[in-house]
This record gives sequence, C-alpha cells and structure tokens, in this order.
Amino acid sequence: MDKNEDAKWAKHYDDWETSGLTQVAYCKQANIKFGTFKNRAWRLKQRKRVGSFHQVKPVAEQRPDIYCEIRFSTHESIKIEGENTLNRLHELLTCLKP
Repeated sequence: MDKNEDAKWAKHYDDWETSGLTQVAYCKQANIKFGTFKNRAWRLKQRKRVGSFHQVKPVAEQRPDIYCEIRFSTHESIKIEGENTLNRLHELLTCLKP
C-alpha cells in the first residue's frame, strides 16, 4: 500500500469508528467490500504496531516515607530516614563496633 492508499483506508477506519455503525453496515453505506475493509484495517494496525514508537516519560514514584528504626527501649531508638537506609545503617553500626 502506498501512502495515499494508507491515508484513504485510515480515513475509512476513522469514519467507521465515529459512525456508530457496525463494520458491515458502514461498508454497505460507503459502498466498500467488507472483506477489503477488514483486510486494510488489519494491515494498518500491523503497520502502526511494528513501525511506531511512543515516547514514555517516567513518572515520579510516589512512595511512603522510607526509614529504618532500631528500638532499644520504649523511649530510646535510632531512626534513619531517606534513601539508602540499609547502607546508612550499616555505616552507623560499623562505626559503633568496639
């Protein structure tokens, strides 16, 4: 299919989608063979699927507060907040070694 044919059948497909008609009814109204319409629609979908790329933008991840807490008693604890809490906890415990 050349670009003109692609555009023609893409328009038919778009017109069908907005018409509210069944594909068979649309084809009768537009004087198109139903088999040809189905074939061209399938080809257009395949071309879009294979040949098109969509830009994907990362979304900021919404995570609850990250923290690590060590409780020594009811009133005594160490709380480390933020990213890399396990690494930061490891550094803290390494410093406390006798």
